[in-house]
Amino acid sequence: MTHLTGYNTTLMPTGAYPYYEVPAQSTAAPEEAERRMPTFLGVAAGLFLGSVCLASSASEQLSWIPQLVGVGLSVCWLVVGLMIMGQPIRWSRPITLYMAYFIWACTGFLVTIEMEYFLTMWKTTLKVVLITFVVFQCVRTRKDFLFCCLAIGITSIIVIAEGRESIVRAAQYAGGERGAVAKARASETLLSNANHLGIFSVLVIGCGMACLMGYKSLLMKILGSLAMIAGLYLVAASGSRTAMVGLATGSAALYFYHFRKAGQGNLGRKLFLTVMGIGVLAGTTYYVSTLPFFFRLQSVVTEKDAREKEPRYVYFFKSLEVVAEHPVVGLGIGGFSLHRLGKSYGSLGQYTHSSISETLSATGLPGFGLYYGSQLAMFLLIRRTRKLALPKRDLAAVNMIMAILWITLAFGVVAVLMYDRFLWPFLGACCGYLCYLNQMYGHTAPSPAYAVATYPPVRR
Repeated sequence: MTHLTGYNTTLMPTGAYPYYEVPAQSTAAPEEAERRMPTFLGVAAGLFLGSVCLASSASEQLSWIPQLVGVGLSVCWLVVGLMIMGQPIRWSRPITLYMAYFIWACTGFLVTIEMEYFLTMWKTTLKVVLITFVVFQCVRTRKDFLFCCLAIGITSIIVIAEGRESIVRAAQYAGGERGAVAKARASETLLSNANHLGIFSVLVIGCGMACLMGYKSLLMKILGSLAMIAGLYLVAASGSRTAMVGLATGSAALYFYHFRKAGQGNLGRKLFLTVMGIGVLAGTTYYVSTLPFFFRLQSVVTEKDAREKEPRYVYFFKSLEVVAEHPVVGLGIGGFSLHRLGKSYGSLGQYTHSSISETLSATGLPGFGLYYGSQLAMFLLIRRTRKLALPKRDLAAVNMIMAILWITLAFGVVAVLMYDRFLWPFLGACCGYLCYLNQMYGHTAPSPAYAVATYPPVRR
Protein backbone atom coordinates (compact mmCIF):
# COMPACT_ATOMS: atom_id res chain seq x y z
CA MET A 1 0.00 0.00 0.00
CA THR A 2 1.04 3.65 -0.12
CA HIS A 3 3.70 4.74 2.32
CA LEU A 4 5.56 7.88 3.41
CA THR A 5 8.96 8.32 1.83
CA GLY A 6 10.82 10.87 3.89
CA TYR A 7 11.16 13.23 0.95
CA ASN A 8 10.71 16.93 1.56
CA THR A 9 7.11 17.28 0.43
CA THR A 10 7.77 20.70 -1.06
CA LEU A 11 10.32 19.40 -3.53
CA MET A 12 10.02 16.87 -6.31
CA PRO A 13 13.25 14.96 -7.05
CA THR A 14 14.39 14.93 -10.63
CA GLY A 15 15.27 11.81 -12.55
CA ALA A 16 13.46 8.81 -13.90
CA TYR A 17 12.03 7.54 -10.61
CA PRO A 18 8.45 8.26 -9.58
CA TYR A 19 8.39 11.01 -7.00
CA TYR A 20 6.57 9.01 -4.38
CA GLU A 21 8.93 6.00 -4.23
CA VAL A 22 12.46 5.75 -2.87
CA PRO A 23 14.86 4.97 -5.76
CA ALA A 24 16.11 1.40 -5.54
CA GLN A 25 19.80 1.07 -4.84
CA SER A 26 20.05 -2.54 -5.94
CA THR A 27 21.01 -3.75 -9.38
CA ALA A 28 17.83 -5.78 -9.73
CA ALA A 29 15.84 -5.39 -12.92
CA PRO A 30 12.89 -2.99 -12.65
CA GLU A 31 10.46 -5.85 -13.27
CA GLU A 32 11.94 -7.77 -10.34
CA ALA A 33 11.85 -4.73 -8.04
CA GLU A 34 8.28 -3.69 -8.92
CA ARG A 35 5.65 -3.18 -6.26
CA ARG A 36 3.86 -6.32 -5.19
CA MET A 37 0.65 -4.51 -4.32
CA PRO A 38 -1.27 -1.60 -5.85
CA THR A 39 -1.10 1.74 -4.07
CA PHE A 40 -3.90 2.91 -1.80
CA LEU A 41 -5.06 5.47 -4.36
CA GLY A 42 -4.90 2.86 -7.14
CA VAL A 43 -7.21 0.57 -5.15
CA ALA A 44 -9.59 3.48 -4.50
CA ALA A 45 -9.66 4.28 -8.24
CA GLY A 46 -10.43 0.65 -9.07
CA LEU A 47 -13.29 0.56 -6.56
CA PHE A 48 -14.72 3.71 -8.12
CA LEU A 49 -14.64 2.22 -11.62
CA GLY A 50 -16.32 -0.92 -10.34
CA SER A 51 -19.06 1.12 -8.69
CA VAL A 52 -19.69 2.99 -11.94
CA CYS A 53 -20.13 -0.29 -13.82
CA LEU A 54 -22.62 -1.61 -11.28
CA ALA A 55 -24.66 1.39 -10.22
CA SER A 56 -24.34 4.44 -12.48
CA SER A 57 -26.98 3.21 -14.97
CA ALA A 58 -28.90 0.70 -12.84
CA SER A 59 -31.58 3.08 -11.53
CA GLU A 60 -32.06 6.54 -10.11
CA GLN A 61 -32.14 4.95 -6.67
CA LEU A 62 -28.59 3.60 -7.10
CA SER A 63 -26.91 6.27 -9.25
CA TRP A 64 -25.84 8.21 -6.15
CA ILE A 65 -23.50 5.38 -5.11
CA PRO A 66 -20.73 5.93 -7.70
CA GLN A 67 -21.06 9.68 -7.19
CA LEU A 68 -20.45 9.22 -3.48
CA VAL A 69 -17.53 6.87 -4.17
CA GLY A 70 -16.15 9.45 -6.61
CA VAL A 71 -16.31 12.16 -3.94
CA GLY A 72 -14.51 9.80 -1.55
CA LEU A 73 -11.84 9.11 -4.16
CA SER A 74 -11.33 12.83 -4.72
CA VAL A 75 -10.98 13.46 -0.98
CA CYS A 76 -8.48 10.58 -0.69
CA TRP A 77 -6.41 12.05 -3.50
CA LEU A 78 -6.43 15.52 -1.93
CA VAL A 79 -5.57 14.27 1.57
CA VAL A 80 -3.34 11.25 0.91
CA GLY A 81 -1.89 12.18 -2.45
CA LEU A 82 -1.37 15.93 -2.25
CA MET A 83 -1.09 16.65 1.49
CA ILE A 84 0.47 13.52 3.02
CA MET A 85 2.48 12.13 0.09
CA GLY A 86 3.31 15.52 -1.40
CA GLN A 87 2.60 14.35 -4.93
CA PRO A 88 2.55 17.25 -7.39
CA ILE A 89 -0.37 17.53 -9.79
CA ARG A 90 0.39 15.79 -13.07
CA TRP A 91 -0.65 16.90 -16.54
CA SER A 92 -1.04 14.85 -19.69
CA ARG A 93 -1.97 16.12 -23.12
CA PRO A 94 -4.87 13.67 -23.73
CA ILE A 95 -6.57 14.65 -20.45
CA THR A 96 -5.77 18.34 -20.91
CA LEU A 97 -7.34 18.38 -24.38
CA TYR A 98 -10.41 16.57 -23.08
CA MET A 99 -10.76 19.26 -20.40
CA ALA A 100 -10.28 21.91 -23.09
CA TYR A 101 -13.08 20.27 -25.08
CA PHE A 102 -15.39 20.67 -22.11
CA ILE A 103 -14.39 24.32 -21.66
CA TRP A 104 -15.18 24.97 -25.31
CA ALA A 105 -18.49 23.12 -24.96
CA CYS A 106 -19.48 25.74 -22.37
CA THR A 107 -20.00 28.14 -25.29
CA GLY A 108 -23.26 26.25 -25.81
CA PHE A 109 -24.71 28.54 -23.13
CA LEU A 110 -24.85 31.16 -25.87
CA VAL A 111 -26.81 29.14 -28.44
CA THR A 112 -28.91 26.51 -26.64
CA ILE A 113 -32.69 26.71 -27.06
CA GLU A 114 -33.48 24.88 -23.81
CA MET A 115 -31.26 25.89 -20.90
CA GLU A 116 -32.59 23.32 -18.42
CA TYR A 117 -31.72 20.36 -20.65
CA PHE A 118 -28.38 21.91 -21.55
CA LEU A 119 -27.49 22.37 -17.87
CA THR A 120 -28.35 18.75 -17.12
CA MET A 121 -25.99 17.50 -19.83
CA TRP A 122 -23.38 20.11 -18.88
CA LYS A 123 -23.35 19.00 -15.24
CA THR A 124 -22.98 15.36 -16.27
CA THR A 125 -20.03 16.21 -18.51
CA LEU A 126 -18.44 18.33 -15.78
CA LYS A 127 -18.61 15.42 -13.33
CA VAL A 128 -17.06 13.07 -15.90
CA VAL A 129 -14.23 15.50 -16.67
CA LEU A 130 -13.42 16.10 -13.00
CA ILE A 131 -13.41 12.43 -11.99
CA THR A 132 -11.35 11.55 -15.08
CA PHE A 133 -8.72 14.05 -13.90
CA VAL A 134 -8.79 12.58 -10.37
CA VAL A 135 -8.46 8.96 -11.58
CA PHE A 136 -5.57 10.08 -13.78
CA GLN A 137 -3.81 11.45 -10.70
CA CYS A 138 -4.43 8.30 -8.64
CA VAL A 139 -3.35 5.50 -11.01
CA ARG A 140 0.41 5.17 -11.38
CA THR A 141 1.95 1.71 -11.26
CA ARG A 142 1.14 -1.35 -13.35
CA LYS A 143 -0.45 -2.95 -10.28
CA ASP A 144 -2.74 0.10 -9.98
CA PHE A 145 -3.81 -0.25 -13.61
CA LEU A 146 -4.28 -4.01 -13.34
CA PHE A 147 -6.37 -3.64 -10.18
CA CYS A 148 -8.67 -1.26 -12.08
CA CYS A 149 -8.96 -3.87 -14.85
CA LEU A 150 -9.60 -6.61 -12.28
CA ALA A 151 -12.33 -4.58 -10.57
CA ILE A 152 -14.05 -3.98 -13.92
CA GLY A 153 -13.74 -7.65 -14.84
CA ILE A 154 -15.28 -8.84 -11.57
CA THR A 155 -18.29 -6.57 -12.05
CA SER A 156 -19.19 -8.48 -15.23
CA ILE A 157 -19.78 -11.61 -13.17
CA ILE A 158 -22.07 -9.62 -10.86
CA VAL A 159 -23.94 -8.18 -13.86
CA ILE A 160 -24.58 -11.69 -15.19
CA ALA A 161 -25.71 -12.96 -11.81
CA GLU A 162 -28.15 -10.05 -11.31
CA GLY A 163 -29.66 -10.06 -14.80
CA ARG A 164 -29.29 -13.76 -15.61
CA GLU A 165 -32.88 -14.28 -16.82
CA SER A 166 -32.74 -11.46 -19.36
CA ILE A 167 -29.19 -12.37 -20.41
CA VAL A 168 -29.89 -16.11 -20.86
CA ARG A 169 -33.06 -15.36 -22.84
CA ALA A 170 -31.18 -12.97 -25.15
CA ALA A 171 -28.23 -15.31 -25.64
CA GLN A 172 -30.64 -18.05 -26.77
CA TYR A 173 -32.51 -15.83 -29.22
CA ALA A 174 -33.32 -17.67 -32.43
CA GLY A 175 -35.49 -15.20 -34.32
CA GLY A 176 -39.07 -14.15 -34.01
CA GLU A 177 -41.82 -11.92 -35.29
CA ARG A 178 -41.27 -8.36 -36.52
CA GLY A 179 -40.30 -6.04 -33.71
CA ALA A 180 -39.15 -8.90 -31.47
CA VAL A 181 -35.45 -8.04 -31.74
CA ALA A 182 -35.52 -5.01 -29.47
CA LYS A 183 -37.46 -6.91 -26.81
CA ALA A 184 -35.19 -9.95 -27.06
CA ARG A 185 -31.93 -8.10 -26.41
CA ALA A 186 -30.75 -8.02 -22.79
CA SER A 187 -31.92 -4.67 -21.42
CA GLU A 188 -33.05 -5.66 -17.94
CA THR A 189 -29.59 -5.61 -16.35
CA LEU A 190 -27.61 -3.27 -14.13
CA LEU A 191 -26.51 -1.48 -17.33
CA SER A 192 -30.20 -0.90 -18.22
CA ASN A 193 -29.47 -0.47 -21.94
CA ALA A 194 -28.39 -3.16 -24.40
CA ASN A 195 -25.92 -0.88 -26.19
CA HIS A 196 -24.36 0.20 -22.90
CA LEU A 197 -24.12 -3.47 -21.97
CA GLY A 198 -22.36 -4.19 -25.27
CA ILE A 199 -19.78 -1.44 -24.80
CA PHE A 200 -19.18 -2.56 -21.22
CA SER A 201 -18.78 -6.20 -22.25
CA VAL A 202 -16.09 -5.48 -24.85
CA LEU A 203 -14.11 -3.39 -22.36
CA VAL A 204 -14.47 -6.23 -19.84
CA ILE A 205 -12.85 -8.56 -22.37
CA GLY A 206 -10.00 -6.07 -22.83
CA CYS A 207 -9.54 -5.75 -19.07
CA GLY A 208 -9.58 -9.53 -18.67
CA MET A 209 -6.91 -9.87 -21.34
CA ALA A 210 -4.81 -7.19 -19.58
CA CYS A 211 -5.02 -9.22 -16.33
CA LEU A 212 -4.13 -12.41 -18.18
CA MET A 213 -1.02 -10.85 -19.73
CA GLY A 214 0.00 -8.56 -16.86
CA TYR A 215 -0.35 -10.59 -13.66
CA LYS A 216 2.13 -13.24 -12.56
CA SER A 217 -0.29 -14.85 -10.09
CA LEU A 218 -2.19 -17.88 -11.41
CA LEU A 219 -5.27 -16.85 -9.42
CA MET A 220 -5.32 -13.41 -11.06
CA LYS A 221 -4.90 -14.98 -14.48
CA ILE A 222 -7.87 -17.25 -13.77
CA LEU A 223 -9.98 -14.27 -12.70
CA GLY A 224 -8.97 -12.45 -15.88
CA SER A 225 -9.96 -15.47 -17.96
CA LEU A 226 -13.34 -15.68 -16.21
CA ALA A 227 -13.91 -11.98 -16.93
CA MET A 228 -13.18 -12.58 -20.62
CA ILE A 229 -15.65 -15.47 -20.74
CA ALA A 230 -18.28 -13.34 -19.00
CA GLY A 231 -17.62 -10.49 -21.44
CA LEU A 232 -18.07 -12.77 -24.46
CA TYR A 233 -21.36 -14.03 -23.06
CA LEU A 234 -22.55 -10.46 -22.49
CA VAL A 235 -21.62 -9.49 -26.07
CA ALA A 236 -23.91 -12.26 -27.30
CA ALA A 237 -26.73 -11.20 -25.00
CA SER A 238 -26.49 -7.49 -25.79
CA GLY A 239 -27.10 -7.97 -29.52
CA SER A 240 -25.18 -4.73 -29.97
CA ARG A 241 -23.62 -4.04 -33.35
CA THR A 242 -21.38 -1.56 -31.54
CA ALA A 243 -20.06 -4.41 -29.41
CA MET A 244 -19.49 -6.63 -32.45
CA VAL A 245 -17.50 -3.93 -34.24
CA GLY A 246 -15.55 -3.10 -31.08
CA LEU A 247 -14.67 -6.75 -30.43
CA ALA A 248 -13.43 -7.25 -33.99
CA THR A 249 -11.44 -3.99 -33.86
CA GLY A 250 -9.86 -4.89 -30.53
CA SER A 251 -8.86 -8.35 -31.76
CA ALA A 252 -7.23 -6.91 -34.90
CA ALA A 253 -5.43 -4.20 -32.90
CA LEU A 254 -4.13 -6.71 -30.33
CA TYR A 255 -2.75 -8.91 -33.09
CA PHE A 256 -1.11 -5.97 -34.87
CA TYR A 257 0.44 -4.31 -31.82
CA HIS A 258 1.20 -7.34 -29.65
CA PHE A 259 1.16 -10.81 -31.20
CA ARG A 260 2.63 -9.77 -34.57
CA LYS A 261 5.96 -8.72 -33.04
CA ALA A 262 5.94 -10.74 -29.85
CA GLY A 263 8.78 -13.13 -29.07
CA GLN A 264 11.44 -11.45 -31.21
CA GLY A 265 14.82 -13.08 -30.67
CA ASN A 266 13.26 -16.45 -29.79
CA LEU A 267 12.06 -18.35 -32.84
CA GLY A 268 10.01 -20.88 -30.93
CA ARG A 269 8.27 -18.26 -28.79
CA LYS A 270 7.64 -16.02 -31.79
CA LEU A 271 6.09 -18.88 -33.74
CA PHE A 272 3.88 -19.83 -30.79
CA LEU A 273 2.66 -16.27 -30.21
CA THR A 274 2.10 -15.68 -33.93
CA VAL A 275 -0.06 -18.78 -34.14
CA MET A 276 -1.89 -17.67 -30.99
CA GLY A 277 -2.51 -14.23 -32.48
CA ILE A 278 -3.90 -15.70 -35.70
CA GLY A 279 -6.03 -18.00 -33.58
CA VAL A 280 -7.44 -14.99 -31.69
CA LEU A 281 -8.32 -13.30 -35.00
CA ALA A 282 -9.92 -16.40 -36.46
CA GLY A 283 -11.74 -17.21 -33.23
CA THR A 284 -13.13 -13.68 -32.95
CA THR A 285 -14.33 -13.74 -36.55
CA TYR A 286 -16.05 -17.07 -36.06
CA TYR A 287 -17.57 -16.03 -32.72
CA VAL A 288 -19.02 -12.77 -34.05
CA SER A 289 -20.44 -14.51 -37.14
CA THR A 290 -22.28 -17.04 -34.98
CA LEU A 291 -23.83 -14.55 -32.55
CA PRO A 292 -27.65 -14.72 -32.36
CA PHE A 293 -27.98 -11.06 -33.39
CA PHE A 294 -25.22 -11.03 -36.03
CA PHE A 295 -27.83 -10.54 -38.75
CA ARG A 296 -28.28 -6.96 -37.49
CA LEU A 297 -24.68 -6.13 -38.41
CA GLN A 298 -24.73 -8.22 -41.56
CA SER A 299 -27.73 -6.41 -43.01
CA VAL A 300 -26.16 -2.97 -42.51
CA VAL A 301 -22.86 -4.06 -44.07
CA THR A 302 -24.26 -5.96 -47.06
CA GLU A 303 -27.55 -4.21 -47.86
CA LYS A 304 -27.37 -0.68 -49.23
CA ASP A 305 -31.01 0.11 -48.48
CA ALA A 306 -30.65 -0.97 -44.84
CA ARG A 307 -27.49 1.10 -44.49
CA GLU A 308 -29.04 4.25 -45.92
CA LYS A 309 -32.03 3.92 -43.59
CA GLU A 310 -29.78 3.53 -40.55
CA PRO A 311 -30.32 6.58 -38.27
CA ARG A 312 -26.57 6.98 -37.61
CA TYR A 313 -25.97 7.22 -41.35
CA VAL A 314 -28.72 9.81 -41.86
CA TYR A 315 -27.74 11.82 -38.76
CA PHE A 316 -24.13 12.06 -39.87
CA PHE A 317 -25.05 14.02 -42.98
CA LYS A 318 -27.47 16.17 -41.00
CA SER A 319 -24.62 17.01 -38.61
CA LEU A 320 -22.54 18.16 -41.59
CA GLU A 321 -25.38 20.51 -42.53
CA VAL A 322 -25.35 21.87 -38.97
CA VAL A 323 -21.60 22.50 -39.16
CA ALA A 324 -22.03 24.32 -42.47
CA GLU A 325 -24.50 26.69 -40.78
CA HIS A 326 -22.87 26.86 -37.31
CA PRO A 327 -19.17 26.00 -37.79
CA VAL A 328 -17.82 27.62 -34.60
CA VAL A 329 -20.03 26.74 -31.63
CA GLY A 330 -22.58 24.36 -33.14
CA LEU A 331 -25.98 24.00 -31.47
CA GLY A 332 -24.73 23.42 -27.92
CA ILE A 333 -24.64 20.18 -25.95
CA GLY A 334 -27.71 18.16 -26.87
CA GLY A 335 -28.62 20.67 -29.58
CA PHE A 336 -29.12 18.04 -32.28
CA SER A 337 -31.87 16.43 -30.20
CA LEU A 338 -33.38 19.72 -29.05
CA HIS A 339 -33.74 20.92 -32.64
CA ARG A 340 -35.49 17.62 -33.50
CA LEU A 341 -32.95 16.87 -36.22
CA GLY A 342 -33.16 13.29 -35.04
CA LYS A 343 -36.44 11.73 -33.96
CA SER A 344 -37.26 8.47 -32.22
CA TYR A 345 -40.31 6.34 -32.96
CA GLY A 346 -42.31 8.45 -30.53
CA SER A 347 -41.30 11.67 -32.37
CA LEU A 348 -39.09 12.63 -29.44
CA GLY A 349 -35.75 14.30 -30.06
CA GLN A 350 -32.88 11.88 -30.57
CA TYR A 351 -29.12 12.45 -30.44
CA THR A 352 -26.83 11.40 -33.28
CA HIS A 353 -25.58 8.06 -31.89
CA SER A 354 -22.03 8.94 -32.97
CA SER A 355 -19.26 10.85 -31.20
CA ILE A 356 -18.13 12.23 -34.58
CA SER A 357 -21.44 13.76 -35.59
CA GLU A 358 -22.38 14.71 -32.01
CA THR A 359 -19.20 16.74 -31.42
CA LEU A 360 -19.59 18.40 -34.83
CA SER A 361 -23.21 19.38 -34.31
CA ALA A 362 -22.93 20.26 -30.60
CA THR A 363 -19.58 22.08 -30.41
CA GLY A 364 -18.63 22.90 -33.99
CA LEU A 365 -15.28 22.33 -35.65
CA PRO A 366 -13.21 23.57 -32.64
CA GLY A 367 -14.96 21.15 -30.28
CA PHE A 368 -14.52 18.29 -32.73
CA GLY A 369 -10.82 19.13 -33.07
CA LEU A 370 -10.27 19.26 -29.30
CA TYR A 371 -12.14 16.03 -28.59
CA TYR A 372 -10.45 13.98 -31.27
CA GLY A 373 -7.21 15.81 -30.61
CA SER A 374 -7.28 14.18 -27.17
CA GLN A 375 -7.65 10.77 -28.85
CA LEU A 376 -4.74 11.52 -31.18
CA ALA A 377 -2.63 12.71 -28.24
CA MET A 378 -3.30 9.46 -26.41
CA PHE A 379 -2.30 7.46 -29.48
CA LEU A 380 0.98 9.38 -29.65
CA LEU A 381 1.55 8.90 -25.91
CA ILE A 382 1.07 5.14 -26.23
CA ARG A 383 3.32 4.97 -29.28
CA ARG A 384 6.06 6.89 -27.48
CA THR A 385 5.73 4.67 -24.40
CA ARG A 386 6.02 1.50 -26.50
CA LYS A 387 9.45 2.65 -27.67
CA LEU A 388 10.86 2.77 -24.13
CA ALA A 389 12.94 -0.04 -22.64
CA LEU A 390 10.01 -1.51 -20.74
CA PRO A 391 9.80 -4.80 -18.84
CA LYS A 392 7.83 -7.34 -20.86
CA ARG A 393 4.73 -7.25 -18.67
CA ASP A 394 4.56 -3.45 -18.81
CA LEU A 395 4.97 -3.56 -22.57
CA ALA A 396 2.16 -6.12 -22.84
CA ALA A 397 -0.08 -3.84 -20.75
CA VAL A 398 0.76 -0.85 -22.96
CA ASN A 399 -0.08 -2.89 -26.06
CA MET A 400 -3.42 -3.78 -24.49
CA ILE A 401 -4.09 -0.09 -23.83
CA MET A 402 -3.40 0.59 -27.51
CA ALA A 403 -6.00 -2.05 -28.43
CA ILE A 404 -8.47 -0.45 -25.99
CA LEU A 405 -7.88 2.95 -27.62
CA TRP A 406 -8.75 1.51 -31.03
CA ILE A 407 -11.84 -0.09 -29.53
CA THR A 408 -12.80 3.35 -28.19
CA LEU A 409 -12.31 4.93 -31.62
CA ALA A 410 -14.50 2.24 -33.18
CA PHE A 411 -17.16 2.84 -30.54
CA GLY A 412 -17.03 6.57 -31.27
CA VAL A 413 -18.22 6.00 -34.84
CA VAL A 414 -21.52 4.49 -33.66
CA ALA A 415 -21.92 5.73 -30.05
CA VAL A 416 -21.79 9.01 -28.14
CA LEU A 417 -18.98 8.79 -25.59
CA MET A 418 -18.13 12.36 -24.57
CA TYR A 419 -20.34 12.13 -21.48
CA ASP A 420 -19.68 8.46 -20.71
CA ARG A 421 -19.30 7.99 -16.94
CA PHE A 422 -17.27 4.79 -17.29
CA LEU A 423 -15.14 5.03 -20.42
CA TRP A 424 -13.42 8.35 -19.83
CA PRO A 425 -12.42 7.70 -16.19
CA PHE A 426 -11.00 4.37 -17.38
CA LEU A 427 -9.02 6.17 -20.09
CA GLY A 428 -7.82 8.50 -17.32
CA ALA A 429 -6.49 5.44 -15.47
CA CYS A 430 -4.70 4.33 -18.64
CA CYS A 431 -3.10 7.77 -19.06
CA GLY A 432 -1.97 7.79 -15.43
CA TYR A 433 -0.15 4.49 -15.91
CA LEU A 434 1.39 5.62 -19.22
CA CYS A 435 2.71 8.82 -17.62
CA TYR A 436 4.23 6.77 -14.79
CA LEU A 437 6.06 4.59 -17.32
CA ASN A 438 7.39 7.64 -19.13
CA GLN A 439 8.63 9.08 -15.85
CA MET A 440 10.17 5.78 -14.77
CA TYR A 441 11.79 4.74 -18.06
CA GLY A 442 11.85 7.95 -20.08
CA HIS A 443 15.57 8.52 -19.49
CA THR A 444 16.65 5.02 -20.47
CA ALA A 445 17.92 4.23 -23.93
CA PRO A 446 15.16 3.12 -26.31
CA SER A 447 15.16 -0.50 -27.33
CA PRO A 448 13.41 -2.61 -29.98
CA ALA A 449 9.84 -3.62 -29.27
CA TYR A 450 9.44 -6.45 -26.75
CA ALA A 451 13.02 -6.22 -25.49
CA VAL A 452 13.19 -6.61 -21.71
CA ALA A 453 15.16 -4.10 -19.68
CA THR A 454 17.71 -5.84 -17.43
CA TYR A 455 19.11 -2.77 -15.74
CA PRO A 456 17.64 -0.07 -13.50
CA PRO A 457 16.78 3.39 -14.86
CA VAL A 458 19.71 5.80 -14.66
CA ARG A 459 19.27 8.83 -12.44
CA ARG A 460 20.50 12.16 -13.71
